[in-house]
Amino acid sequence: MGDKNLFKQLLGKQLRLKRIENIGRIERGEKLPTTFTLVILCKSLNIKIDPLIEEVWIKMKLESNE
Repeated sequence: MGDKNLFKQLLGKQLRLKRIENIGRIERGEKLPTTFTLVILCKSLNIKIDPLIEEVWIKMKLESNE
C-alpha cells in the first residue's frame, strides 16, 4: 500500500468517513465537504480554517471576473 493510500486511510478514520473514496471525491472537486468535515479536516491537519476560506473566496472572485 502506498503512502498516499495510507494517509487517506488514516485521515478517513480521523474524519470518521464511511469510505476512503470520499476524501478522493473532495480532492477531485466531485463533492463538497460539509462544514463539520472541513473543521475536522483542518483540525486533523493542524491548519487554520481562515486562510483556507480566504483562498476559496479569492478564487471565487477571480472566476466571477472571467
